[in-house]
Amino acid sequence: MKKDRNLVDYLKTYEYHPSIMKITYGIILTGVLVCGLVSCGCISRLADTGPVQYGGESVGATLLSQQSHWSPDEGCFWTATYQVYNAGNTTSAGYMVRVELVNTRNLGVRDSKTVFVGPLKEGESMPVMVSLDGECTGDYAARVSLAPAT
Repeated sequence: MKKDRNLVDYLKTYEYHPSIMKITYGIILTGVLVCGLVSCGCISRLADTGPVQYGGESVGATLLSQQSHWSPDEGCFWTATYQVYNAGNTTSAGYMVRVELVNTRNLGVRDSKTVFVGPLKEGESMPVMVSLDGECTGDYAARVSLAPAT
């Protein structure tokens, strides 16, 4: 008469071979390490150089947010969102907003983007978001500058 056994009983009586266990543990450890490396993302720190105004005019930019990101396709990159505003009494001309990702160790510019912001009425503001490329282990600061569009 054949006795039926379920999986739990089978596993209790099964003698594991040491080399199979070593291979199994190796596969599990490798999987954990790969998942850790893929999900760790950027380990760099971000800083802001502070709000900026263009010359004596009332047009300025203030940092709203910045974040580091990592993806398998793009590697490490940063997003920064600035609020460009006109605190004056008249409509401003168009402005070019330049955002730079600056390495705080050697002050080199790693990446930069320039965005056109059209005329702003008095009291009006507009968000500007840029994505900048960087290295995963660098310490960076976002720097913004404004210039009239020509």
